[in-house]
Amino acid sequence: IPKNVLQAESYLVPGIVIGAATNLAQLRDILLNIVPELPVEKTKIYHTLLKQLRTLAGEQIRNLASLGGHIVSRGSPWHLNPVLAAGKAVLNLASTGGRRQIPLNGEFLERLPEADLSPKEVIVSVFIPFSKKDEFVSAFRQAERRKNALSVINSAMQVRFQPGTDVIEDLTILYGGIGCTTVSAPATSQKLRGRKWNEQMLDEACRLILEEIQLSPSAVGGKVEYRRTLLVSFFFRFYLEVLQALKCMYPSKDLDLPKKNLSALGEFHDSPPRGVQEYQEVDPQQPPQDPV
Repeated sequence: IPKNVLQAESYLVPGIVIGAATNLAQLRDILLNIVPELPVEKTKIYHTLLKQLRTLAGEQIRNLASLGGHIVSRGSPWHLNPVLAAGKAVLNLASTGGRRQIPLNGEFLERLPEADLSPKEVIVSVFIPFSKKDEFVSAFRQAERRKNALSVINSAMQVRFQPGTDVIEDLTILYGGIGCTTVSAPATSQKLRGRKWNEQMLDEACRLILEEIQLSPSAVGGKVEYRRTLLVSFFFRFYLEVLQALKCMYPSKDLDLPKKNLSALGEFHDSPPRGVQEYQEVDPQQPPQDPV
């Protein structure tokens, strides 16, 4: 496969195609260039990818690591794969037998044989679709440091509502850091379809997630109770983010967002380091041999 094909980018009516050999720094620059040119409602997935790219490794690694390599390695702590799966990305594959497409979804990330690459296939490019007006995508991570640290737990979630309503039409929930692969919660998502986005749905979702996503007491990495808490904490944060967005889109709808929960919606922002140096002016009459 020619190198220029693996590193190409193109724009289609329903989304963009990124070559598999594009490094993560180039991916960031591509997204930064196209986001201002598109309507906000189409760029939700791209904003979420940019958010994850800000804390993904260091600049050296981002300049070397390719998008295709990041995807196919499918490490559980990797930040971008859950976002791409939540955004309904599609992998364009090639082999000596021809070309085909497969969805980058939970089954692919869990390495299920029926959803995986064949032994002689390679990823040529990745199609990342535009988001829709009634669709929301978010990603979360908890790590020991904000940058250059593997996440304890990471997550990506997507919800699409029936047009003009707060009734769930489609829901995707993915978590990394739980086991050796990224895991999804399809049973939870299925049971919540058709429900309104309210506190009753939130309570039911948290219960279902803890039932479906199991963490063994002897799980690698320990911190089992802490990680179980993060499972529902991330969904709670997602619930608040989507509820706030719905209130902005449909001010006339009666959507309850308690003020006490607004503090959970704030983002951390890096600020340039600042310091103060204090010193005493030297008296002009001070002898040169006694500078202090």
